[in-house]
Amino acid sequence: MRDQYSGLVPILDFEKDPRQYRRLTQSATLAIADYNSASKKNYRFVNIEMAVRELVNGVIYHITFQARNAEKKCETFEATVLNKRGMRMVAKTRMKGSDFWYFFSCLSYFAIYFNLNL
Repeated sequence: MRDQYSGLVPILDFEKDPRQYRRLTQSATLAIADYNSASKKNYRFVNIEMAVRELVNGVIYHITFQARNAEKKCETFEATVLNKRGMRMVAKTRMKGSDFWYFFSCLSYFAIYFNLNL
């Protein structure tokens, strides 16, 4: 078993933990809102499929989730979101299977990830 304080750790049974489910849902909702803004689309968050976390100077969530567009078609998305002391920041989001990532606040993301003072 991996040390829970290093590397990527799957988040199991997040549906049964209201705090964890709320964090993941809020993170995925923010990610799809940023994706919509950058891509001029209109997707709405539906549900979390899976998530892993990475403990750094905060927590980085790697989330796979579903979102529905105006035509009610569901698509699967992947997002990386940093949570630190109540602050939530989307680093990147893409539709699963796409080679194109939408990057957000990258400089700030890496500054926090590596604990840099920029």
